[in-house]
Amino acid sequence: MNTQMLNDLYSDNETVRAVCNLLTARKLNQRESHLSRLNDLLVGKGSREKEKGYGRLLVAAKALEAAGAGVLIRGRRGKPTRFRWSIPTLSLPKGGGVETAPTSTTPPSLVRRHFSIPLEAGEAFLPERLTRPDAERLQAFLKEYVAAA
Repeated sequence: MNTQMLNDLYSDNETVRAVCNLLTARKLNQRESHLSRLNDLLVGKGSREKEKGYGRLLVAAKALEAAGAGVLIRGRRGKPTRFRWSIPTLSLPKGGGVETAPTSTTPPSLVRRHFSIPLEAGEAFLPERLTRPDAERLQAFLKEYVAAA
């Protein structure tokens, strides 16, 4: 995640700022945000500005993706267009910007990934680019870890 770029987006882009303010006001982190739902919340369900708002929201989602905040997933086969967050939404910028964690705890070749499971949250340090075979090995390790617990 490019923290400086995310803070600049928050300062310069009204739609990004509105999305961040909406999501940080919630009590729980969001894994995915459906763009149509965000548009309804930001613009209003019956608003004439709905199409313009959706266009602005799509541009904002692409900018957030470029900043490394997540991935924009285009809707296909009846599924809605959505944004899958790679950072906790509660840590998105609010007035003062994104808080950066000390970099000395994260080795330079690794990226901190936050995750949540029912009733717990955690984080893992993973390579910036994870290949499918590496992901499958990690999955097998976690299955064994759970079985041994």
